[in-house]
Amino acid sequence: MIFFFLIMTHMVISIAVFLYGDRTFLQEPHLKKGAHHKKRIEEFIKNNGGYGQLTADGRKQMEDFGTALKEKYLGSMPNVAYDKNLIHVRTASHDRALLSAEYVLSKLFEDDRVPVHSVPYADETLFRGEDLCQKLNKTFPIGIKESFEMNGIAQHPFYMGDMIRVAEYHGFHNDLKYTLEEQKKIIRAQDEYLAARYSKERSGFGGGPMVSEIVRILEAEFEKLNNSQMILNNEKDKINENGDDGTDEIIWSNNQNINFDGTLPRPSKRLHDPKLVLYGANEETMMALMRLVHDQFLGFPKFGSSIVFEMNNYGCITLWYHDGPESFFTEESKIVKSDSPANNCLTAKGIRRLIGEESIFPDEQMWMVHCGLDIADQFDKVHVAALISVLAMCCFIFTRTGRSTTSHYRLHQHSRIMNEEGF
Repeated sequence: MIFFFLIMTHMVISIAVFLYGDRTFLQEPHLKKGAHHKKRIEEFIKNNGGYGQLTADGRKQMEDFGTALKEKYLGSMPNVAYDKNLIHVRTASHDRALLSAEYVLSKLFEDDRVPVHSVPYADETLFRGEDLCQKLNKTFPIGIKESFEMNGIAQHPFYMGDMIRVAEYHGFHNDLKYTLEEQKKIIRAQDEYLAARYSKERSGFGGGPMVSEIVRILEAEFEKLNNSQMILNNEKDKINENGDDGTDEIIWSNNQNINFDGTLPRPSKRLHDPKLVLYGANEETMMALMRLVHDQFLGFPKFGSSIVFEMNNYGCITLWYHDGPESFFTEESKIVKSDSPANNCLTAKGIRRLIGEESIFPDEQMWMVHCGLDIADQFDKVHVAALISVLAMCCFIFTRTGRSTTSHYRLHQHSRIMNEEGF
């Protein structure tokens, strides 16, 4: 099936990072006084499963994206069933991200179920780069206040803007306690804040885990492509063996595996690395990624947006950005076409240059070292004093305990430590 897929699509791998579909408010919106306004919001939240959950529109958006993927990559393949060597899906741990992936897959593999991989929020690195990178704000301060006053109350522009956008999309803007002019002011404040928050430099820190994963996969696939045995279609004996139709395409085959998605356990080896890779991301990941591959900040992404990296069997990469769930895989949705006008081919090295070396790390551990705080940063004087007190107490207890032990026991313990039995 993998071989048939490669021949029909002329594709080595496609990596799609998509934002979940339309959702409800993240938290209770600021409403006008009156039971009518509160009742409308309560019904909306109840009918869609709670705060921060996919709406009916969001489910439809994800199904449309799944249909677009199927038409592009699997449309000519009869009776497509799930194959772990064909597709890999990883999402953030939010309900809306997990459900979005399920709705995408319901159209991509209509007659089969596909596993969706995720990790607990506390263990997540891939989609929490900006949140976890402790040096980010020290090295590249946002440079703009992370709050603004609205009617004398300090508000956060991200959440306030999100509230306005959700309300406007679902027709609740007249239920909010802010005038239309004030709502426009909130959106402008959010746009200014996000443009500063997702500068090229800050996105390199915060988007490091995801963009490094993508570049690593593309470069590994390109390396395998170069090292593979190329079979030109004018070699008739080999063409006949493969049942090819004699077109001027290059077929490649290689069983070498890469350490795919190292942040997840892999209980058994794949026969091949997957050719369709889907990442269900959040807004923060999408904005950082888009800023790294584009020459300017494009603003708050629409729900259902996606960015797709597709490498063909010549090693050329096409990069699409779909600003919302429409106009999939059109010429207009291509955002980068080549390394230069002369070669008309965007390579893995070109992607690396586009993003910037400073944003790409060989593995998660290197990124964590890059983002970690120094010891002096982690402990202020109060923490140091507390630590010294704890160590002093431990030494006192250890000394008292040691006096009651025999020399034979101490020698035995020393022997165990020297033999590393206790480690």
